[in-house]
Amino acid sequence: FVSNIIQYLAVKKSASVVSGIERNYTVLRITPINIEQIQFLSTLYLNDDKMADFWKPPTRINETIHVMINPGFMKKFDQLLNEKSISYHIEMNDFAQYLKNKEKMVRQRNMLYDNDKEKRFWDDINRNSNIFLGKYNSYDSIVRWLKNLERRYHNIVTVNSIGTTAEERFIYGVKLGTKNVNSKPVIWIDAGIHAREWVAIHTALYLIQQLITEYYSNPKITEYLSLLDIYIYPCLNPDGYEYTQTKPNDPSVRLWRKNRGPTNYEWENGKKRYCRGVDLNRNFAFHFGEIGSSSSPCSNVYRGKYAFSEPETQLIFFNFFFFTIL
Repeated sequence: FVSNIIQYLAVKKSASVVSGIERNYTVLRITPINIEQIQFLSTLYLNDDKMADFWKPPTRINETIHVMINPGFMKKFDQLLNEKSISYHIEMNDFAQYLKNKEKMVRQRNMLYDNDKEKRFWDDINRNSNIFLGKYNSYDSIVRWLKNLERRYHNIVTVNSIGTTAEERFIYGVKLGTKNVNSKPVIWIDAGIHAREWVAIHTALYLIQQLITEYYSNPKITEYLSLLDIYIYPCLNPDGYEYTQTKPNDPSVRLWRKNRGPTNYEWENGKKRYCRGVDLNRNFAFHFGEIGSSSSPCSNVYRGKYAFSEPETQLIFFNFFFFTIL
């Protein structure tokens, strides 16, 4: 995702520049040069969601990270970095405007595709059809396509749901493999556990499409699907994914990361601050609560009250357990 949006518009840092972008969503490029800087940035990464959104955790010396500063916090963030002698470059001084421009380009590009081509992908997939990657599709559209695959390729495609999310959406996926009487080894592939990672979801769709079309022409794929059952769940967090599509030009919505679970609160200056959602990738029991997650309900990496507190992670666990006893 970051590689698709970073435009190298490095701006020399100055008081006037910082003041001029105070009301914007600003993207910074930071390269920590010692362990002290990493520790300081890690504290912000885990606990300061109001001020900044770290697109990558700070973990290594001389490894660049990108941070989006929320409106009204650029001066404060600049001051904090200066106190720790941390330098930075301004990559984008108005990320919201970037999203608007990007959305406009996508709409214009979609107009170049006639309805027949899009229809061929969603309704009439065959051996020669290619996946339609000219836009990011809604979760309902993805589910309709998966079910259509099952109708047309019922000999190797089975659509299933592992259960429902916090907002009662079904988490759909496909099992790819010939329908043998005997059980087969299982490969599990999933994507979209973080809502904002649209590319990952559509990469999983592309993989599904390729495996199906190659089954009829590539002997290796034919062999694999006869010996294995491949389960692919392209979107483990449909609630969050659908939420990010409600306002794709608003960075606070487009970059939503967590699920849409119940609201929790934390105390801030003597008042309750309410926030929603859990980072599902940090809600599993393996190394739960360790470095890289936060106990703050308002953090982008909030791990939840306890391991498997969320319906999505519970469903993944139960299905994995089911496979292990087959």
